[in-house]
Formats: sequence, C-alpha cells, structure tokens
Amino acid sequence: MTGVQTCALPISRQQPRNRNLRVVVELQFLETLNPLTKVIEYKTTNNTERLNIEIPAGIEDGYTYSVVGRGDDANPGIPRGNLDIQIRVGRYERFRREAENVVEDLTIDAFQAILGCKIPIILPSNKIIELHIPAGTQHLSQFGITDEGFPRPNGTRGKYIAKINIKIPTVLTTEQLDLVKKIQEIRPINT
Repeated sequence: MTGVQTCALPISRQQPRNRNLRVVVELQFLETLNPLTKVIEYKTTNNTERLNIEIPAGIEDGYTYSVVGRGDDANPGIPRGNLDIQIRVGRYERFRREAENVVEDLTIDAFQAILGCKIPIILPSNKIIELHIPAGTQHLSQFGITDEGFPRPNGTRGKYIAKINIKIPTVLTTEQLDLVKKIQEIRPINT
C-alpha cells in the first residue's frame, strides 16, 4: 500500500446573489466608427431600470461585457446579479469591416477600367469625394482613403478601401462588337 496523503482544503462558498440579466444592444454599422452613449432600459423582477452605457469606437459584433450589481433584484436580502450587455452590429448594405478598415465593393465596366473614370463616393464619414480610377485598372484593384476606418490602439484610424470589380458587358450591339474586334486586331503591347 502506498502512502498517499490527502489534505482537506477549505471549500470556498460563493455568496448567494440574484441572477444575472442579459440585454442586447443593437447598433448600426456606421455608429460603431465613433464612441457613443446609449441609454438602455431593462426590467428586473421589481423595477424597470435605465442605464447610460459608454460604447467605445470600433466595438465589434458579439462583444459582451458585464456591469456588476445591475442584474436582477428578486431577493432584496442578497446582492444583485450582474447585467450582461451584448453588442449586435447590423450589416450595412455598402460597407463591411476588415480589421480597422471599412471596405466597399465597387463595380465598373470594362471600358471604364480601360479608359479610367471618376466615381462619386460617399465615405463612411459622410464626406462626398470623387474617386479617381486610373486607366488600365485591373480587376480586384484596391484604392484607399486614410482616416475613414475604425480607430486603432495607437490613436490613428484605418482606411476606407474601394475594391474594384470589373464587369464585362454581355449584351453589345453589332456596331459595338465590330469596334471591339477592331481594337483586338491592333492588340496592345502588354497583352
């Protein structure tokens, strides 16, 4: 028989408290670019409560944090639980997030890509600019505008990035097709 000794450790009992509550805060994509204050209202067993919460810029979908002592109050003889706040960031039809950058897919046609063009853009900050697409732009080229993205830990901001998709026309007139054939006959040097 081996001599294994056991030592009884004191059992630490957690003090009873009321249950935690969960609140979901819905945010729009563009709201998350800057810090904001939201007023949330929620029900406990005995009350309806309001709480101002500070939401930092750049908060991501699914982030959850707790506010100690703001949970349920069913039993007044024990401490309240916590209030768990979960952030839900809605999708935006134009933009998506990639790290600290705000990305938008822009579609131009093949002729715009060959000749170059200017496209009016409404940036995430709501500024309107003309994005210059240079002649010879290739499919999936990217163009960035600084300081239009999410905040970084070092105090700078990410970029707005336009990702270019080139659409090839599928329906052309006979005249247009003849012109394309003529261009093809005098094929550019770099093809």
